[in-house]
Amino acid sequence: MGPGTVRLGTDQLYDDLREVSAALYKKALTDLPPDVRHSVDAAHRREDGGARRRLEVMVKAIETSDETGIIVCQDTGICVFFVEIGTEAPVNGARMTQALRQGIALASERHSLRSSIVHPLTRENRQDNTGDGVPAVHVDFADGGDGLDILLIPKGSGSENMSFMRMLSPADGQAGVKKYILDRVVEAGP
Repeated sequence: MGPGTVRLGTDQLYDDLREVSAALYKKALTDLPPDVRHSVDAAHRREDGGARRRLEVMVKAIETSDETGIIVCQDTGICVFFVEIGTEAPVNGARMTQALRQGIALASERHSLRSSIVHPLTRENRQDNTGDGVPAVHVDFADGGDGLDILLIPKGSGSENMSFMRMLSPADGQAGVKKYILDRVVEAGP
């Protein structure tokens, strides 16, 4: 049984989902999609100076992961599942979500993954990359189908984790929008 494959209609389903979740998490952290690899390689060839040196580190990390199976980056991200469930599939949504969460915890333990998930108020870290509402599980339904389709994306919590918001007046126009964006880029990271 490979990642993303589960047996439906039995209690075994939730054990399978846990194992699939763990396998998908490990795969997502070690096996980058071809378009991402191509983009990193192209940027590495195109850039110079400090940008090229940082991209070189990324290229080497990808190569090392390919050779050893270790994760590409220690930032394991925040897991986001996208699950499509056939309307005829015998699935309990609460048990499914619990099994997916358990799989993330299992992979974190099996592969000694760094946990970056903390409670927003207490800063408690469960050390298993889960928390209240984490991983996020988005569910959609497919008419008439009787299966599950599962996609896992670890959303980076390092350099990706920047957000800003400001209400602009209509008088600010496009120039105001551009200025605000550029100011935030400069502020976010030298």
